[in-house]
Amino acid sequence: MIDCLKKYCNFILCVTTLALTLVIVLIFFPVNYTQVQADYDYGYLADLYREIEQIKVPNENRGYLSEIIENRLSCSADSKSYRERMTDCNPKYKADLVLFAREHIRSNPLLGSFVVNSELCPVMYNICRGTGDNSKEKCIELEGQCIEFMLDKYWRGNNNSDFLSGYVSK
Repeated sequence: MIDCLKKYCNFILCVTTLALTLVIVLIFFPVNYTQVQADYDYGYLADLYREIEQIKVPNENRGYLSEIIENRLSCSADSKSYRERMTDCNPKYKADLVLFAREHIRSNPLLGSFVVNSELCPVMYNICRGTGDNSKEKCIELEGQCIEFMLDKYWRGNNNSDFLSGYVSK
């Protein structure tokens, strides 16, 4: 009987300690969920979207870029988790873009800036898909326009680093 009482008291002591610890943590380390912010300035993304819509993709690049984008979409659709997309699909997409650029453009790139900022192109695709009744093909074309835009800025020698200052990569 005494052993049972000791176990019960230990259990109550553990639960009480846990509850008290939780209360102390919540009081002294409050979490303000409104402080969580996205990585993007949405006004900037809207402006960039409108500018990218004006870019013309050369016919010789259209097929290559569409294939890269289709591969990204297929990989994302086949992935069962966000982690798979981040570890498998995104690196493959970036590698395909760099390979395409190295094969088709002869200039000295700002490779790191191109890779980081080309992350915006799938975002542009998703904005396109979420805007009105845009078709998948139209949004693939827009992502291709975004890639061309990034190639112009960071690969073909038009290196205005202030232009994409609205994008913050974390």
